[in-house]
Amino acid sequence: MKLARACIVLSVLIMASLTLPERGWAQLGSNAAVEAYNRGYDLMDAGRYGEAIPYFDEAIRLDPRAAQVYTNRGATYAYLGQHQRAIEDLDQAIRLDPRLAQAYGNRGLARLLQGMEAEAQKDFAKCFELDPGMRKVFAPIIEKAKHAVKQPEAKPAEKP
Repeated sequence: MKLARACIVLSVLIMASLTLPERGWAQLGSNAAVEAYNRGYDLMDAGRYGEAIPYFDEAIRLDPRAAQVYTNRGATYAYLGQHQRAIEDLDQAIRLDPRLAQAYGNRGLARLLQGMEAEAQKDFAKCFELDPGMRKVFAPIIEKAKHAVKQPEAKPAEKP
């Protein structure tokens, strides 16, 4: 079941990252912060999540106001199954940029996978309010995530 949940998280976060101007922040940060962010993003995009985190950490150290970096580091933590850390980064992204729809959608998904359905629904509503186009990205996968959360975990077969 944990694997199924992780697959859903990956699907949503990958799809969500494809719909946003992921490197838009890069025009505002310092050169070193931009380079660290770009390297982290490339590693995340290549599925090398554990390797991406230190680059996002460095970009945040150099420019702690970069909401998009927190969003992508949060997505990377979610890929790693670290949903609480993902939520913390997504909370920070929202504090820095309350109009960042992707951060609300990703936080909603992380909350949903932690069984926090009411909070997740509020995040999804805000995401869709800010960017109605995100509904196409998130809605089908939210339904899959809800179904996966309601499925009982399979118990391992007992030894004879």
